[in-house]
Amino acid sequence: MISRKTRQYLVIGGNSRLGRAMCDQLGDDVIVKTRESLDITDFDTTREVMALLRPDVVVNTAAYTDWIAAERDTDRCWETNVLAVQNLAEVCSDLELPLLQVSDARVFGTTPEIKKPHKERSATDAVNFYAQSKLAGEAAITKVARRRGLKYWIVRTSHIYERPWRQSREPLYRLLSVGKHAEPVKMVHDVECSPTYAPHLAAAVIHLMDVRDKVRSGIYHIANKGVISVRGLGLELIRNSGMALTVGTLDTAALCESNGLPKEAWPRYTALDTSKFEKECNYTMPTWREGVKAYLADWKG
Repeated sequence: MISRKTRQYLVIGGNSRLGRAMCDQLGDDVIVKTRESLDITDFDTTREVMALLRPDVVVNTAAYTDWIAAERDTDRCWETNVLAVQNLAEVCSDLELPLLQVSDARVFGTTPEIKKPHKERSATDAVNFYAQSKLAGEAAITKVARRRGLKYWIVRTSHIYERPWRQSREPLYRLLSVGKHAEPVKMVHDVECSPTYAPHLAAAVIHLMDVRDKVRSGIYHIANKGVISVRGLGLELIRNSGMALTVGTLDTAALCESNGLPKEAWPRYTALDTSKFEKECNYTMPTWREGVKAYLADWKG
């Protein structure tokens, strides 16, 4: 592990699930920028700030993530997830700063005939505008890297849920906040993924940055290991909590159609294979079940 310099990491998107978890773990080793202090869609200001700070590593967790709203707010989604990412890559290239960009497993849109967690080389097939924008953001980085030279890592992850430190609309938080919500909590039963606890993802990303001199540029899948449905995640939380709770069933096609979207707009299988990251970085990711247990421990703590 490399020795750290104080405030060496610049985390953009400090209020995101991953951004917050990274800041919690890095302490004085981080410069944090939220949307209020650095809007990456302001290209000129972004360049000025980066030139002034000159961190050792740039981690971009900022994104337009509302996949339903993205179908209507296409310009803003594209500006944030593609154009701003391209500008960030160009700035990092000019300043010779390595860049880690967070992407999303939903770039895999079609369920494979044989269900196996997606590898980095698996064919992508974005089926909604949000996923298309994330895939285009990945392409923008690799294009800059080929044309101008850039040390980069694109980290795809799956179904992040944050540490229960604030009131949240996240289903797991709402499940444990029984009695505080009039409506029962429902979770989709037909979406399988690799649910990822944000603190576990943050620890893995920080490790990648710590050993970055030995890690090749490219795409890496980092998520809690294993596969479970979104509703199955809720059921596991209930089982481990020991509380008399229930979770309703939500059909993905119905959810999509109720929002005026095609029923295929939410990918049904976005589990990730993390073996490349684990091998190249000599790191073992916790399982999704360990993520649930850690979430409950933080809830009780």
